[in-house]
Amino acid sequence: MNDVGVEYFRMFPKTFYRERLKDLSAEVRIDGDRVIVEFDYFDEQYLLVPLFKDTNEKLEKRGTCPYVPWLGNRKLDIQFMDNVA
Repeated sequence: MNDVGVEYFRMFPKTFYRERLKDLSAEVRIDGDRVIVEFDYFDEQYLLVPLFKDTNEKLEKRGTCPYVPWLGNRKLDIQFMDNVA
C-alpha cells in the first residue's frame, strides 16, 4: 500500500519534482548516521508529510536496508518545519 494519492503515484519523478519540490528550500546536515533534509515551511507541505513520514521504518519493515551507499551509508531523514508565523 502506498502513502501517496493516485495523482502522485502515477507521476514521473521529474514531474513530481517540477510540480511540488522545485521552488522549495531546505537545510541539509549530517548527524551521525543520518543525512537530515529539513524543508522550510510551505503551504502545501501537508501533501508531502505523509509520504515521507517514517520512511526509514517503512523500508526496514519491508526488509529493505535504509542506508544509502552514495550518502556514505547513512539514512536519509526528511523533515518539515512547522509554520511559526
